[in-house]
Amino acid sequence: MMESEAYAIDADMTCEEEPADFTEALFDKNNRRHEPGKCILCTHSNGALNSGGMKAQLDRIDSELCGRVEDAAIFDLQAQWYKEHIYDPLRRHEPDTHVPLITAEDCRQHYVLHAVNPRRMLKNDIQFLDSAQRFLQSNGILNKNRSSGKLNLNLSFLKQWNVLSRNKLDLLRYYRQEYLRDESEEQTSSGPTEFSSF
Repeated sequence: MMESEAYAIDADMTCEEEPADFTEALFDKNNRRHEPGKCILCTHSNGALNSGGMKAQLDRIDSELCGRVEDAAIFDLQAQWYKEHIYDPLRRHEPDTHVPLITAEDCRQHYVLHAVNPRRMLKNDIQFLDSAQRFLQSNGILNKNRSSGKLNLNLSFLKQWNVLSRNKLDLLRYYRQEYLRDESEEQTSSGPTEFSSF
C-alpha cells in the first residue's frame, strides 16, 4: 500500500476536485438565514449599551454557560427565557403589538456569527484539534499489512499528530489558566462562610 492511499480523506475524490479555501464568505453563505443587517438580536435589543434588559440577560446566559454546556442547549435556553420573560408577557399585555419571536436558531446565528465569545472560540478550536487527532489516529498512523499482518507506523502522520497534540495541550493550558481560575474565584466568593474558633 502506498503512503498516499493510507490517508485518503475521501475515497471518492476524483481528479476534478481540489482542496477548497476557507473564506469568510463561504461560511456566511452557509450560515446566514436572514439578510445582512436583519439579525433580530443585533437590531431589537431593549436598553442602551450600559443598561440591563433582554440582550444583557441573553449575553449573561451565554457567558455563564459557554464551555460548560453544549451550544445547542444554550441557544434553546436563551430562546426559552426570551419566550417566558419577554414574548409571552408582552403578548398578554399588548396583544395588538408586533413582538418578534426569537428562536434558538436566531440565538445561534447571533452568538456564533455576530458576537465574539473567546471561550466558545477556544472550545471550538480544542474540539477541532481533538477531532483531527482522532482522524489521524484511525486513518493512517498505524497500518497493518494485509498479507503478513505486520504493523507499520507512518512517521509523517505521527509527526502531524504530535503537532496537533502540542497545540491542543497549549490551548487546554490557556483555557485552564484563563477560565477555570475565574470559575474557582466565583465559587469561593459565593461559598459558605467559615467561622474560626476562638
